[in-house]
Order: sequence, then C-alpha cells, then structure tokens
Amino acid sequence: MSQNENSTFIEYQYIIQMNNSSEKKFIVRINKFNHVVFEDDIKSDFKNLPDWTKLSFHQCSHCPYNSQQKTHCPVAANISHVVDTFKEEKSFLKANVIVYSRDRRYEKETDLQTALQSLLGLIMAGSDCEHMNFLKGLVTTHLPFSNIHETTIRIFGYYLQQALKNLDTKQMNLEQHSEIIRHKYQQLTQLNQHMISRISSVTTQGESIQNAIVILNVFSALIPLENLINI
Repeated sequence: MSQNENSTFIEYQYIIQMNNSSEKKFIVRINKFNHVVFEDDIKSDFKNLPDWTKLSFHQCSHCPYNSQQKTHCPVAANISHVVDTFKEEKSFLKANVIVYSRDRRYEKETDLQTALQSLLGLIMAGSDCEHMNFLKGLVTTHLPFSNIHETTIRIFGYYLQQALKNLDTKQMNLEQHSEIIRHKYQQLTQLNQHMISRISSVTTQGESIQNAIVILNVFSALIPLENLINI
C-alpha cells in the first residue's frame, strides 16, 4: 500500500475474506499527532448510530465522561460498523485476513474471532477514550495478530518511553511502573466487560464480536502478570 510519509495520518487496511466467499474491507486511519482514529472512516453519522452506543447505555462504572461531554461512548461508536457487519457471524468461521500498513503486508489464515480481535484491538485502542490513552503507542506501531508476549513488550516499551519524559515517574523503580500498568489494565478490563454487555444487547445469531472482545479481555487480565524484569 502506497502512503505518503509526509501525510498527517497512518493508514491500515484490513481485508477479511471468509470461506462463504464474502469479503469485507476496513480502512483505519490514525492521526499522527494525537494517535486517535479518524472517526469518519469507521462509523456513520452520529444520528444513525445504534442505541447501544449511547454513553448512558451500559455505561462503564469508571467512565470519565458525562452526557454533556459526549452523547455516545467513543469506543462503542467507533466499533459499531464492525459490529453491524459481523453480528450474525459465528466465531469459528474460517477467514483469510490481509492487513496492509505503510511499510508491510501481513496475511494470516485464521478464524473470524481472531481476525476481529486484531481489528477491534486497533480501533478500540485508537478511540478517544481516556482509558485508552496508554495504548496509543500500540496504535501507531500496530502489529496484527500479536501474541501476549509481543504485546507485553510493546506496551511496556511505550509506557517506559513516556515515563522517562515525565519528571514524576522517571525516578520510579520497575515494581512501581508495573503497578501503574496493572492498574491501567484493570480499568481496561472493566471497559471490555461493559463493551461485551453493550454488544450482547444486539439481537444476533452470531457471537464473533463478543468472543473477539473476550480474547482482548484475556490479554488485559494476563499482561499485568508479566513481570517487567522477565520480558
């Protein structure tokens, strides 16, 4: 995929080819300056968003916003198009997934829930939600289908890079840094659980989206258990 290095965004293309011969394509552009996804690329007008994306619907118990600040949950709004596309599909439907970034092309034969885990992980982490801020380094260096060890290395690397720039945290030891990461992932786990509740409210015969977020939630639970010293 050709992309101008001087552009203001980083672009990823996900092409999901399912064994029922259907093909779905998603383009996700990341703002280079604030590391947030361009919302117009991945969701429709706010007037057309489903009710389950409203901020007050299964709102996270630790949500930093109120309805005066945001009418819709930024994470739910951003993934709504993906949810609508795959809400009737089963998790273990076979899929061939091709991902294009500026520098690389990735391809993997897998099941649909794994494909959606990677796509949703990118979109959710790039959403304009306070609880996603510590994941912004993963968005700009997106690695499709990364395993838990790769994700742990990348998240701690980005976090420590930012911590070294912060006078309040640069003198902390590894255990203190690990505790901060653990707390952030606890908050992320809560968010994922509420997101599953939102999506489960949609009448559907499939469970691919829910299972994809369940996998993301497993990562959220396990990554804090990885010790910085053992990375």
